[in-house]
Parts: sequence; C-alpha cells; structure tokens
Amino acid sequence: MPWPVYSERFLSSPTGEGWSGVAVPGGRRAVVREVAVINTGMISGTVNVFAGPSQIFRRIFLASEPMAIYELRTVAYAGENLQVQRVGLGFAVTLSGYLFGTTVSASDPLPQYEAETQEELLELLSAPTPLPAAPGERWAPPAAGILR
Repeated sequence: MPWPVYSERFLSSPTGEGWSGVAVPGGRRAVVREVAVINTGMISGTVNVFAGPSQIFRRIFLASEPMAIYELRTVAYAGENLQVQRVGLGFAVTLSGYLFGTTVSASDPLPQYEAETQEELLELLSAPTPLPAAPGERWAPPAAGILR
C-alpha cells in the first residue's frame, strides 16, 4: 500500500444538545466507518452526521433506546469537516474510521485520458445497443388502433 493507513476516532462528542466537529487534516482522507450513539439521558431525540456538505447519517432515537452502532463507508477529503448535530439532551456520539495519507482531494481535476481513448468511449456510449429478444419471441410494433 503506497500510503500509511491509521484507524482513528475522529470525533467524540460530549453529551447534551449541540454541534461538534473536526476538520480532516491536509494531505489526508478520512473514511467514516462507524457511528456510535449513546443515549445517556434516555429521552427521544435526533442525531445527524455530516461529511463536508453532505448529510451521511440521520436517526431519530426513542427514549427506550440506550445505545446503537451503525456501519458506514463515507469519504471526507482534506479540509472538509466531519460534524455531528445532537438534538435532545444526553446524546453522546463517536465517529471512527480510517485516515489515509493522500495527495488527492475532492477539488483536484478529474484525470484526463488520451483523446483516442475518450473518442472511443464516447462512441461506445452514444451507440444504441438493442436488447436481445427472449428465446422464441420477436418484437413488433403494436397494431394500429391499440394505443389511443
């Protein structure tokens, strides 16, 4: 593997209502793999998790749910924020996953291919491909007068 990989706890929010967040460090890419929620107040409420501009998790908890763990696989790039919003008293949230060393970010340009390859790809994508008929069947347009 060309870069080191670290298993990390990205964020561990305090109990109570509000927002907590952390920025992905420069030169790194975070993969959020787990959201753990503990309802210490045993009341109903909502937990929202964001990676960059996208909401990646939302759950409404009932008062009878003391704890839950969810698996995810979401990437956040260098400079993007991982944020947790807790609506309801007594919710503690932990985000964990992998931190990769990388030189790629979401704002980097897409890779450019040779013109010949792009032309071949565009030709393949624009050519209509008929679906095969089922064995023993032939398709024909509907007879006049069926569709009104």
